[in-house]
Amino acid sequence: MEVDSGTGIDRSTVTAIPPMQHTDGPVLPISSWPMDVLQIFSVKVTEIMGSLQWPLRVYGIIAVRDSLDHKRNVLFRRDRDNCQTLPSPQASITFYIFIIPMIYYTSTRLLPSLSLSLNISTFRTGPSHTFLDSSLTLTGPSRAVVLINAVMFEVDLKVVITHNNGGGSPWPESEEADDKVLSYNAFFYDNVAHMSNTGFARSSVESTEHSTMEFVFAHLTFAVEATIAVRVIEGSNHFRARLTARTAGIDEDVVLLDSGDSKVTVVDDDNDSGPLVALRRRVVVVEEKGSLILGVKAAEIGSEEIVTRQVGIRPRHALRSRCGFNLGFCRMSIMIAWSVLP
Repeated sequence: MEVDSGTGIDRSTVTAIPPMQHTDGPVLPISSWPMDVLQIFSVKVTEIMGSLQWPLRVYGIIAVRDSLDHKRNVLFRRDRDNCQTLPSPQASITFYIFIIPMIYYTSTRLLPSLSLSLNISTFRTGPSHTFLDSSLTLTGPSRAVVLINAVMFEVDLKVVITHNNGGGSPWPESEEADDKVLSYNAFFYDNVAHMSNTGFARSSVESTEHSTMEFVFAHLTFAVEATIAVRVIEGSNHFRARLTARTAGIDEDVVLLDSGDSKVTVVDDDNDSGPLVALRRRVVVVEEKGSLILGVKAAEIGSEEIVTRQVGIRPRHALRSRCGFNLGFCRMSIMIAWSVLP
């Protein structure tokens, strides 16, 4: 056990403070109100150094610590046997652009169009048309990250190193001792220094000996916490989908779920309303006077017809809001539980 000398807390301890602290009242404490928070959008590996090679099979933990309890609020965590494979950010797909040159041989003749092969990092995955990039699949934070004091990002990631044993397996057996460090780092976001510069997405590029990573987040003021639950209340649950949340005025999505070409996972929790959609992330934050915008792109398994829907919800200090999506092949019910902080 590694103990922090300043707080006396085991560094590996995960926060036990849940979301929805003040959703149901009955009376909101006078010490809780809309406050400064951090909205975390994405974490991406943009460059690797040394002997590391793409694709990367990544495992480990990324967490953020705030002054509520100084414990890990986990953003990403995977064991070695459940690592995430990251393609190169320069993963290429050849496509063609036909250029009409501006040079005329005569008034009726054009130079033949040229076919150019370019490398891009986009790739179509199911209905979401997401990017084939090197972003980690985040599953947190589990509660709002509050900005009372500076918050610390903690990164401890490794890469599974495999050896070509000639056996034909794409991932030959290897030992954990052979694995290499991708990033072992900690950095701070100083909320006080940025108090006059809030309300937009910003990136922090962090370089270590083995890699460069980009963290995209936003400092929001006078914000409340929103905890999202989605159910299939009618129709088929055999579909693939991308569910997102964003706040008005910031052109970045928090990806709640992206099943790619796979069927979404639903959980039968004996609720009469219908099975629960298993979201990867469910906690976001919204400015008190802003709007929570939920979006979905979905298609039935076996169909290429993509259905797109979007809805905006006004924030509250407590209680719940309900909305939904009619996708044709199914109907979704969405419940947002609101809470002031801390």
